[in-house]
Parts: sequence; C-alpha cells; structure tokens
Amino acid sequence: MFCHSAFTSPFLAVAAFACLLAGCAGTDIDSTSEDVIGGTPDDGDAAVFAIVQSSSATRSLCSATLVAPHILISAAHCFVPDKEGDHRINWIVKGDSADSPWPWNSSSTATENLHPHPAYYDHIVGNDIAVVVLESRQSTTPILLNRQPLTDADLGSRVRFVGFGRTNVDDPKSIDEKNQVSLEMVGVKPDRFSCNTPAGQPEAHTCFGDSGGPGLMTKDGVEYVAGVISYGGANCTGANTSTRVDQFTSFVDPYIVKYDPDYAAAHGITAP
Repeated sequence: MFCHSAFTSPFLAVAAFACLLAGCAGTDIDSTSEDVIGGTPDDGDAAVFAIVQSSSATRSLCSATLVAPHILISAAHCFVPDKEGDHRINWIVKGDSADSPWPWNSSSTATENLHPHPAYYDHIVGNDIAVVVLESRQSTTPILLNRQPLTDADLGSRVRFVGFGRTNVDDPKSIDEKNQVSLEMVGVKPDRFSCNTPAGQPEAHTCFGDSGGPGLMTKDGVEYVAGVISYGGANCTGANTSTRVDQFTSFVDPYIVKYDPDYAAAHGITAP
C-alpha cells in the first residue's frame, strides 16, 4: 500500500513542472513522500484528504487528516519551500472515496492558510507536523487527536495507516487511489513512533504520497489520530516513522480553538 524511495525519505510525491504545462495531471510523478504498498483500497475514511500544491518547478501530493471542521493536519516537510520558491496549495481533495486524486480537480476545497511547525527544518530531526486551515467548514466528521502519551506498553499495537501514495514503488503512475494498511508498532520515541509489517503478514508499507496521512489507533472502541506519516526506509520497505500527535496538541489546539470554537468547546479543547 505505501512505499518509500530512499532511505529515511519523506513521503511526498512530486511531479515535474513540465508536466504541469503539458496538463498531464501527474503522469510523470517522482515521489519524495510515502504511500501504501501491499494495502487495500479504502472507500471509507472521508476525513483523510489529499493535498496538491505547486511551485515554479514542481507539483506535489501529500495526504492529510481532518481533525476539526476547518482544520487539517499533515507533515511539515510537505510544505517546505524548494529552491525555486514557496509551494502553493492548488487543491485539497476531499477523501470521500478511494477514487484517484488525479486530475486534482474534483471534490476540492480551498485553504485559508498554512502553518508548518515553527521548529521544523528536517524530518529526521523532528517536529514534522503542519496545520492547514480550510476556508469552508467541512461536513465530514473529524477524527479525534490522541491525547494519551504513547509508551512502551503500546509496542505491539496495531496502527492503521491511510494515504493516497504509490502502490508500486517503481511506478510513479501508481498514485491512483486511497489505500489503507495495518502495521505493528515496533518503536516509541519521545516525539515519534515506528511501525512495520506484523510477523506472518504479507509485506506492506507506506510510500510516496502518503506523507501527512494518519496513523490511526483504536482505544476503548474509538479510533484516534496517533501519528502523522513522516518517513520510511529505502524503496518503501522496512519500518515507517510517524510524528506523535500526543506531543503536539499544544501546537494544533490553538488553531482548533480559533477557527472551530464550538467544536473545541464540545470536546474540551482549550488553547495552552
């Protein structure tokens, strides 16, 4: 379902600017982000969106999660300016089905502003999380953030990853639908956690285009966003790593309180 193209590579999918001019809708995609390999199509999870953006040189794809009616969270590395200048978000494609986000022009909504974590500068160092504020309130039910700190007691737990990334690491055109895969948590660090294919299960990994998508954990019968997909191993193999959202609620919550005060009040969310 998801794959990676280079060791500890982020999972953002990038297309050549020439493709933009030719109107080829991402047919020559080169990924620097992650998507799902060995997973299954996902017709649910309407709160998982695809984000398409461009600069003067590239077009790129990442995934994101609706965590309040106006608020998406994604990976900060998806929005770092390239050497040609700032990326500009063109479309945010709603996650209504597993249909392809190409040609990037259906079921879209506008963004009001974008906020990568202020301490982010490299996905390996950390702080790989961003908030995207949408112009219009979404009717889709948001997914709650996990606010309970992860510990070693969570090792062995299943985490369900969802994203729009490649399903074939060698085929840039395989970014054709939203997919999901269930992996096992194999490592917990202060600001991130790692997951890999459970023993006895066919190989499955996140890959290019999955960056920013959610790692979902179920606790007491409720599914929460536990992580934001950040990076993984060479050629979309081995363990992937996600940013722990429980360590970044103080970053996300002020945006929820500001733009969705009714939702914040209903869920006991306050700005720190």
